[in-house]
Amino acid sequence: MYMTVQELLELDEPWEYDFKRLRYDEFNPVKRFWKYKKTDDNFDCDCCDLAMQIQLRLFGAESYFGRNFEFQGQKLETDTLNSFESRYWQATCEERKSDSFIRFAHLTHTIGNFAVGPAGFNCLKGPYDEAKQTGDWTNFDRFDAFCKKHADMQSWFFEHRYEILMEMYFKNDGSIIPLDNINTVNDLIVERGKKIVAKLKKIVS
Repeated sequence: MYMTVQELLELDEPWEYDFKRLRYDEFNPVKRFWKYKKTDDNFDCDCCDLAMQIQLRLFGAESYFGRNFEFQGQKLETDTLNSFESRYWQATCEERKSDSFIRFAHLTHTIGNFAVGPAGFNCLKGPYDEAKQTGDWTNFDRFDAFCKKHADMQSWFFEHRYEILMEMYFKNDGSIIPLDNINTVNDLIVERGKKIVAKLKKIVS
């Protein structure tokens, strides 16, 4: 399925659109996530053409290559802000069945959970070995833990929080909002998604 930025904005709630639906018409959000992860078709939600066209408009950039584009002389790249997969492997069976967890499976690839940062920042994420079910989840897969581990990245995100529409992730003193509660993560994704949609509508109108 192909969708333009304008078509996305014409949806009743664009911030609720799961970009995995561009490829996978699966009703259950958790099953849809694993279908997306298990299918090797080089489709990546946070740097697909629709996601990148959105970033070009938000930042006034002219073109992109892969997940990179230029903004004010700086190369930026995109990534998914809060990882469902990391939460999944850490969660108990009971937690995985909760409404909040299922909702996160849906929200994880909505526009409010797609972030931009300095080129190379997503390489700071910890690798994950699915066969062994081990990995370093203290990196970017939880944005609060990522910032604690990489103080320079926290400073960058805080400094640019308004232009990248991430002010809701920070307290006034620059400290990061704790993301232990999955409901907090869901609320932040929706709040940021609405801000992005509002800005996009002003740009494309």
